[in-house]
Amino acid sequence: MTVLVTIMTAAGTLTGTTPALADQAGINWTSRTSAADNSWNSVTYGAGKFVAVASTGSNQVMTSTDGITWTSRSQAVARQWRSVAYGGASGSEKFVAVAYDGVGNRVMTSTDGITWTGRTSAADNPWFSVAYGGASGSEKFVAVASSGVGNRVMTSTDGITWTARSSAAD
Repeated sequence: MTVLVTIMTAAGTLTGTTPALADQAGINWTSRTSAADNSWNSVTYGAGKFVAVASTGSNQVMTSTDGITWTSRSQAVARQWRSVAYGGASGSEKFVAVAYDGVGNRVMTSTDGITWTGRTSAADNPWFSVAYGGASGSEKFVAVASSGVGNRVMTSTDGITWTARSSAAD
């Protein structure tokens, strides 16, 4: 059975978010209990598990193999974690999360979703979203920030080393 998991929000706020599980058709949704009462912002799937990140709380990562039962995990460093993605070259796949605040370590990576390592972002911008993809042979992680001067985009082929890129507009 295929399941879809989303982080539910109400009226644009991230407070009190709850994971929800959908049936295979994505029609019937069931609320599930999160591992911690945090502001959960993003969820992805990879390496046989769902991984979600939060902007509040002491354990800002949670994982689940079925989308029903969630386990709290420690983050690399306390930040407002806004987005998480899964990807990488074959054999080097990893989870990558980006943060909205802090100085340095606005990126964290994990190969298993359980143990996380802080990474330096290309700039201390408020990173809002990260995704993985691209044409075959040139896949990369791409993150975008909600503000910055000429560097609201950063890219990485491995999720560890990041390069600032010019954005279309500031």
